[in-house]
Amino acid sequence: MTDRRLTIILSYRDREIERVRRSLESLLVQTRNDFYVNFVDYGSQTGNASTIRELTDSFEFCRYFYSDTRGHPWNRARALNIGIRHAQSEFVLTTDVDMIFAPNFVEAVLEAQDGHTLIHCAPHWMPEGFSKWSALIHYRDKFPVGDRSQRGGCQCAPYKTIVGIGGFDESYEYWGTEDRDIFKRLLQSGLSELWVDDITSIYHQWHPREQRHVPRGYAQRWVEPYLKRVGAELTRNNSSWGLIVTQDDRELFSLFPEADIGRIVDWGTFLVRLTHATRVATTSTRWIMTNAKISPVSTDTTPTGYQRIFVDSPGSGYLLHHDMEKECEIETHFLNAIANLTNTDSLPPEVIVVYVPTFWRLSRNLLQSLLDVVAPGGLIAIANLNQPRLPFSWRCCRAVLPNLLEWLCPRMWRISPKATRQCKNMLVALRAPNDLHDSLLLARVGVTGINDFALDFPVRGGAAIFLKDL
Repeated sequence: MTDRRLTIILSYRDREIERVRRSLESLLVQTRNDFYVNFVDYGSQTGNASTIRELTDSFEFCRYFYSDTRGHPWNRARALNIGIRHAQSEFVLTTDVDMIFAPNFVEAVLEAQDGHTLIHCAPHWMPEGFSKWSALIHYRDKFPVGDRSQRGGCQCAPYKTIVGIGGFDESYEYWGTEDRDIFKRLLQSGLSELWVDDITSIYHQWHPREQRHVPRGYAQRWVEPYLKRVGAELTRNNSSWGLIVTQDDRELFSLFPEADIGRIVDWGTFLVRLTHATRVATTSTRWIMTNAKISPVSTDTTPTGYQRIFVDSPGSGYLLHHDMEKECEIETHFLNAIANLTNTDSLPPEVIVVYVPTFWRLSRNLLQSLLDVVAPGGLIAIANLNQPRLPFSWRCCRAVLPNLLEWLCPRMWRISPKATRQCKNMLVALRAPNDLHDSLLLARVGVTGINDFALDFPVRGGAAIFLKDL
């Protein structure tokens, strides 16, 4: 243990620097200074990581940790666990870089903490455009306060207790669920709950909603089944929880050093780089799997060294997360095409490029099948991760069409149930994020044989890349 009783853990990735500066400066003027800040940078791009490290190094109480998870989905649980594993204090407090802390915050938390308590503080929600930072304390009563369900803004627990249950459950990605989960497990371990927002304050800096980064269907298709399996287990992670991913662990970025600075932007260059980047020491084939209507390059000719494989399209349309029938249909078309190409005499492909229409939702079984087909050490690229291609008439009136459809939906049942469904599907297509991107975020969970992956590659339209184990 150190001479400081509290470690405050902040998690970060590619956020604006002034937001972080305001948070750290509010800790600089605390009435008690027996605390550290473990600042965990979970996969910022190299330029942003260098800038934020320079900032954190300017604060004596701040220690910077970088985990090279570029291209991996945001995982707040893993980021906070890194900070917990590197804490050496009696208590740890997890919070966000969006928070600004009242001058007596650390003092109030430590005076309330008796070693058997889980401390919370409800945040004050700051409005968009607020700029009177020097007079923030005078606006305390003018900002709405979060309710008692918003525990994630501030959770302070004894270090031994939170380490004893293995920290946050790292199976949860993105954010939100991990807070509610660890709260329940900490209470099960014997802690009592106490709120201190009547004696101190934290202020949440406004930012746009970020729910668009969470794939549609994540709660229904992954979180809920997972909780049914492990909900009663107090400890979830294995012994490697809180592990920092180093640059040496990211073989994909050693094969593609241009990726971090975004130099791979056109498909011609990308296809050539894919063939040079593989670790396969054979002259095996390379596939481009697509339908007959689209191509990853500007011409209709097949790039040198690639075999173009046409996959029958199961029809257009925009899928909702529960459209499992269409997902299975797409899977069947791909598996049939693969079965027609593979035989005992042929070498497995070293590169598979799947360039598909946006509405082709990819299943976990299909992704696993592609990994099983590609040669050990080979690469799979899933391309065309841009927004849905809306019909021309929709694009022309996109500004007014959603409002019109919202007005029509409740009234369409008078015409027919089918008309109602079509109206709702059109509204989803206009407002929802990319189906292909969402399906990949879900499909890769539980897939085996992946050495490394990146789900946001700097190619026009976007790409996901998977590197198979040798």
